[in-house]
Amino acid sequence: MAQKIIAIVSGKGGVGKTVTALNLGLALSKYQQVTVVDADTTASNLALHLGLTWFPITLQDVLSGSARIENAVYDVQGIKIIPSSLSLNYIDTKTDKLKNILRSLSGTVIIDSPPGFGKDVHNILDESSHAIVVTTPEIASITNAIKMVKFARRNVSILINRHQGFLKKQHIEEVCEAPVIGVVPEDKNMAKSAFEKKPLLHYKRHSKASREYMRIAALLAGSE
Repeated sequence: MAQKIIAIVSGKGGVGKTVTALNLGLALSKYQQVTVVDADTTASNLALHLGLTWFPITLQDVLSGSARIENAVYDVQGIKIIPSSLSLNYIDTKTDKLKNILRSLSGTVIIDSPPGFGKDVHNILDESSHAIVVTTPEIASITNAIKMVKFARRNVSILINRHQGFLKKQHIEEVCEAPVIGVVPEDKNMAKSAFEKKPLLHYKRHSKASREYMRIAALLAGSE
């Protein structure tokens, strides 16, 4: 059974949720067993960030009952992932069994959730011990983060991505009424790592953004 389930969520897409899930998962794996689950079954892209477009068994196969969860776990670039299929053939896969699947996993589970406020996200949040709302420091993104904090209801914190210093951490905490767990700065290495299909922690481990992911992971693990 999973010791901890961390949902990475956002009110809107395009804020860096998948990059956050991958790099936090990689950083946390220094301390404990970690599996990153791509739960965005309609617009999955976690595997794409690792340079892969196809797996023999995916989360949708497990949800449909045609495969066991342990057969959908892959070790890619030093991180364990459960990918979702990119095929349109799986677009209507029911996710009702996702809760049971998450409960069956061991160690820490990081969930790359779909964006928005749908039933899938609600179910993921119900199973999670901690939700991290990813936002960028723009008004529209922060407005959606405020909504997501209220939607998540409990054990929720905020990660500010692509921060350039215009909005202070304290201001975002005040308007969102939730603590900021981390501030990942704008980092030119992020785009380069995406082009190379490598997590930032592999591409440039000592970049400013990488160091912040490692700091957040240490905080989550209760380590220095």
